[in-house]
Amino acid sequence: MAIPKYQGVLLGVEARGTIAKDKTYRVRHGNGAYGTILGKKYQDTMNYYTPTNPQTEPQQDWRTHFKEQVKEALKLTPEEREPYEERAKQHIGRTWFTQYMSERL
Repeated sequence: MAIPKYQGVLLGVEARGTIAKDKTYRVRHGNGAYGTILGKKYQDTMNYYTPTNPQTEPQQDWRTHFKEQVKEALKLTPEEREPYEERAKQHIGRTWFTQYMSERL
């Protein structure tokens, strides 16, 4: 993993954060998907951006639906989670929770 630079200055190993609303640095671990190697650390450098926050009616409806599904997922007992855990094992890095949400959304 290369040591990142900002305007020619070395930032150090595993730099994280945003500098002057210009560049954002992060470290992530490969999970074996999307061309990454499982367990390998990757140093990413991205241009800074501010994501949009749409307040449209469809977006608000989706957020409400998502929130309701999270509440329902957290109510599940360990026994109710088991089928989701089994199906999650078919996907690298997936948990019962992400499996549940994937199926509900």
